[in-house]
Amino acid sequence: RGTRALVAGLTDTTRRMIIAEAAACVGNRGFWKPLPTLQNGYTAGTGLQYMVDQMGDLRFKGILTGGTLTAGTLISTLPAGARPQALTYFPVATAAATLAMLQLATNGQLSVHAAVALPDATVNMGHVAMPVEWLDTYEAGE
Repeated sequence: RGTRALVAGLTDTTRRMIIAEAAACVGNRGFWKPLPTLQNGYTAGTGLQYMVDQMGDLRFKGILTGGTLTAGTLISTLPAGARPQALTYFPVATAAATLAMLQLATNGQLSVHAAVALPDATVNMGHVAMPVEWLDTYEAGE
C-alpha cells in the first residue's frame, strides 16, 4: 500500500499532528552550528562546528585551538539531542603531529581524555561522527 492509502483515513488534524511530531523529531538536523561555549582557554579555529545529520549521527568539523591538552580538561558541553548514547572516545590529530583522545559523555561534556600535555593545542575535529541519543529515546506517538 502506498502512502496515500495510509493517510487517506486520517483527519486533517491528525495529519498536522504527525507533521509537527516529525518536525520536532528532526529539528534543525543537517545544519552546521558553532560549538557551544568553549571553556578553559579553547577557541574556535577555522570552521569549528558540529551538527546532527539526518541519519542521527553527530559530526564535527574544523579546528579547535588554544586550551591545554591535559586529561580531564572540559572543552564544551553539547545540548540535548546532540549527545551520544554512551560515553564515547575518539582520537584527534594535533598540530604538534601527535594524537589526543577526546571523550564525549552522555551529559554532553566534551573533554580531553588522554594526551601528551601540550600548551596552546590545536586539534583537528574533522571526520568525527557518532550516533546520538534521540535514536534510542524517540518513539512515535510520544
